[in-house]
Amino acid sequence: MTLKNGIILLKKCRPINLFTIIILQCFIYYFLFYKIIGSTTIVLRISLGDLLLLTLDLALIMAAGYLINDIYDLETDQHHEHKESLTETGLPLSFFHKSYWVISLLGMCLTLYLANKYNEWGLSVLYPVGTSLLYIYARFLKSSILWGNLLIAVLCGFPAFMLYLAESPAVLKLQALSIRTYEHFISILIFYLVFAFISTLIREIIKDLEDKDADLSAGIKSFANSTPYKTVQGFCTILMSCFLGIQLYFCNYLFIQDSYLALLFLIICIIPLTGFGWIKFYKAKTSEDYRGISRIYKGIILSGIVLLAFIQ
Repeated sequence: MTLKNGIILLKKCRPINLFTIIILQCFIYYFLFYKIIGSTTIVLRISLGDLLLLTLDLALIMAAGYLINDIYDLETDQHHEHKESLTETGLPLSFFHKSYWVISLLGMCLTLYLANKYNEWGLSVLYPVGTSLLYIYARFLKSSILWGNLLIAVLCGFPAFMLYLAESPAVLKLQALSIRTYEHFISILIFYLVFAFISTLIREIIKDLEDKDADLSAGIKSFANSTPYKTVQGFCTILMSCFLGIQLYFCNYLFIQDSYLALLFLIICIIPLTGFGWIKFYKAKTSEDYRGISRIYKGIILSGIVLLAFIQ
């Protein structure tokens, strides 16, 4: 593989998104598992080296998912002025097919190594499940009403779920050692799973609204282009209301826990961004407007990751 081919392949694997996923998993491990469970007498079993391998494993799952998505999106991407299809890169399609299988195989080998080392065979199941679900999304569910959006939103819980499996003995020991610390740990974990799910689902629908015309031209059905706009708007309103409600509920929880820095960050950063996105959504009319809202939600998701650093 030449350097040029490698750069094109890396670009198609969405390096910024992969870096975001890596940061998310590292933040979850350090600020949730290490700072809460590690503050007790319980010893975590994952070493720094294995954490990096686990994070690389997650990045390989996502990279394979992006590639297979682009492989099945050849026709659709040609209708998007802001997207470059694989055929426009100047490389043969077979190169991307082979790269997909190489990345998938590397990830599977890494998963089996970690599962064997920690005798946690749930990890060995997680990788093929993840890559299979992303394949199913790209092949069948992308042109479906909401199912593809829901699947992507559910998969956002993978970073936390992988770490939970890897450190499950420590979590069980925490429950036996201190029920109050365990409940604090679980409360934050649940908040992040729900936060990731709803924010991603909203962003996926917004992206479908952005790509509405291009998807129609390519013959792809989505919730955004197969449902009356008033229905889509109403559904998004319910999701945004739930999203804001969850944030306000967590504000109350942080206040009770005396975690004032996290509370302040939530109030001055994440909640205003959510409100701003809501206002922009009701004013949106063009594809550019929806692209801007999608960026706002990317900022909300990134801010949610940073929030972990402030929770005490």
